[in-house]
Amino acid sequence: MLPGPDILPVIDSSLWAELEMVGGTALPPRLVTMFLEDVYDLITRISTAAERGDASTVAQSAHRIKGGAAAVGARRVATVAKAVEAAGREAQLAGMSDMLRTLETEIDVLKQTALST
Repeated sequence: MLPGPDILPVIDSSLWAELEMVGGTALPPRLVTMFLEDVYDLITRISTAAERGDASTVAQSAHRIKGGAAAVGARRVATVAKAVEAAGREAQLAGMSDMLRTLETEIDVLKQTALST
């Protein structure tokens, strides 16, 4: 079961403020762009693994998304990825396509929020 990611901020503003202090205002969006370069391949990997019943690959790939999202302050993406990872660890792959749609939606929201400035 997915937690309600919509109750969380899209972006952790305190982390973004720290990143801006370190690397200027261009750093956080640049980090998000780097995160986005790999995330869709990981989602495809999760989808394929779920279809094959490969729960371990689902968990590992979701873990990578969760870590990348947390590193750039994408709280909602990290929350959904954490739920996908847990489903993989528990070999509960039914409903994975719905979870991945939610993850993709949150990634789109992140993209619009972080890169529209």
